Amino acid sequence: MTWNEILFAAVLFPICFYAVWKGSAPERLAVVTILAASFLTPFTDRAGFDRVEKGILLIDMGVMVSFGGIAFTANRFWPLYATAFQSESVLIHALHISPVPNPLVYADSIAIWAYPVLVALALGTWRESRKTPWLIFP
Repeated sequence: MTWNEILFAAVLFPICFYAVWKGSAPERLAVVTILAASFLTPFTDRAGFDRVEKGILLIDMGVMVSFGGIAFTANRFWPLYATAFQSESVLIHALHISPVPNPLVYADSIAIWAYPVLVALALGTWRESRKTPWLIFP
């Protein structure tokens, strides 16, 4: 495992545990979505990030659609933020249709958007469990 994977796992599992423990149905559905995407991503056919990673793109689009569905059905604001952050990852794939000059930048720019999604889930779960008003999540 690389240090990026270790860092992601160190952030992913505590937030997912917290969302399952303190959250309700929307948070748990998001956890299932995030864990499924995290599990499926290593099994995609990698092109070395020198061209569009179609497998990762399909997974990212599925996650975006899932978060969008959660946003339309839940009475919370955090899924809107998660959907927006995930759409950034999908848009990055669209920007790299031509050959990529630096594959590492492409790989990192896709992966970095998973962290704001997890932060939105954690803060949304926290707000839902406390039921306190907050400026960012009205």
